[in-house]
Amino acid sequence: MLNAGRTDHISALKTALKDNFNITLLGEAKVFIGITITRDRANRVIYLDQKHYIKDALETYKMESCNPCVLPLSPSDSISKCDGELPQLDEESKRLYQAIVGTLAYLMNCTRQDLAFAVNRLAQVASCPTDCHMISAKHVLRYLQGSKDYTLRVGGKVGIDPQNQINSVSVSAWFDASWADNADRRLTFGYVVMYAGTPLVWKSKKHCGTFLSTTDAEYLAATEMTHEICFILNIFQGLNIEVVKPIRMYGDNATANALANNTTTSNRTRHIEIRERFVSEKKEEGLIDMIKVDTRDQMADMFTKALPRDALMRHSASLGLIFPIETSTCLICHEIFKSNTKLHNYVKFVHAGTIYFSFH
Repeated sequence: MLNAGRTDHISALKTALKDNFNITLLGEAKVFIGITITRDRANRVIYLDQKHYIKDALETYKMESCNPCVLPLSPSDSISKCDGELPQLDEESKRLYQAIVGTLAYLMNCTRQDLAFAVNRLAQVASCPTDCHMISAKHVLRYLQGSKDYTLRVGGKVGIDPQNQINSVSVSAWFDASWADNADRRLTFGYVVMYAGTPLVWKSKKHCGTFLSTTDAEYLAATEMTHEICFILNIFQGLNIEVVKPIRMYGDNATANALANNTTTSNRTRHIEIRERFVSEKKEEGLIDMIKVDTRDQMADMFTKALPRDALMRHSASLGLIFPIETSTCLICHEIFKSNTKLHNYVKFVHAGTIYFSFH
């Protein structure tokens, strides 16, 4: 697949390839590695979905007729290694579990940020799954059954500077950490980097270290995200794309933000490793700026814990995930249905990603 900023560059490259190789030109890309591509050229938007990939996956795992559910993981679910308390799956079932997790990981990395935390938790027990873990994995497949029509919105005019011919854009980043939420008291951190209003990189990961406070955990998440930002900026520099600086990093822990803005130490923070002072160094250079955001508005929260339905959908919509207009979910029984004739309270998701609470 060829990508370029100008059509004449693509035409020249296609001509050169045809002169030297026996190739077939298939026109505009419509499906690529399981991702369906839909264009809205008037608004400079591309829509990506994996509906057909999800359907094939459900058929492969014999879940094509399963009942849908509204959450990948319930906030009350606890997925952790059982340490011999429960018998592990046999080898065939173990391979099946690992295949399911691999399928979910591919979806998450391509278009489905809402699966990130669930994949993180399921992957942690891939070497020793039990029946309970298999049930949780199939629960995520049930979630996909009800959400296979979700679409990721990429691009648009948000963040583009029309006065700058070299396409100066804004980059922002959101980070969060959930301290000692695992059974082994390790933390889970996550972040997302937004490029011109579009999610560019997202991650949900369990850290192997032990941290003494929420401030330590949040500062670690900020450090990891700063590393990612530096890598992205190096790529942009090679592509001759200018970025508005400083890059705003949004965190919901005021103490961690203050620590990044102040290189001095105190009795409570002097144990923090030198490598984590990397954030303060980049702050002094003017590369980043730490900004406090309310926890309710912290988009990276969906990467660190299993959220309730409304919070997960709100953050997913902020990251560009679009829900079909006909999909409704009852707030009482959590049933997904496409008819608006039922006498239920429901949430309607419109095509623009805005969430409307309504009653019928």
